[in-house]
Amino acid sequence: MTVKFPCAICVKPYRKDQKAIACDLCDRWLHFKCIHMCLSTFNSLASSPKPYYCQNCITDHIPFSNLTKKEIQKLFNHVCNQKQNILTLPFDNNKDLL
Repeated sequence: MTVKFPCAICVKPYRKDQKAIACDLCDRWLHFKCIHMCLSTFNSLASSPKPYYCQNCITDHIPFSNLTKKEIQKLFNHVCNQKQNILTLPFDNNKDLL
């Protein structure tokens, strides 16, 4: 027997009397308890037009979403340093601009 709306985490069926939310990207249902969502967040999302994205979709589709704040800062600093080097390397003391 195929379950119509299985929870993407526990694979048990979603029933109308249970609190569950569908991911707006993959359309999979998740029990709010299975994703450790607090009731106030669930109620806020349920009464709002804001989209909800499951952790799998966030990790798979949003670049760098699995990095820690420290790793993001390190990457940001590296990119800023590279950008600065690219802008200054071709022009030795701006004499090539004249």
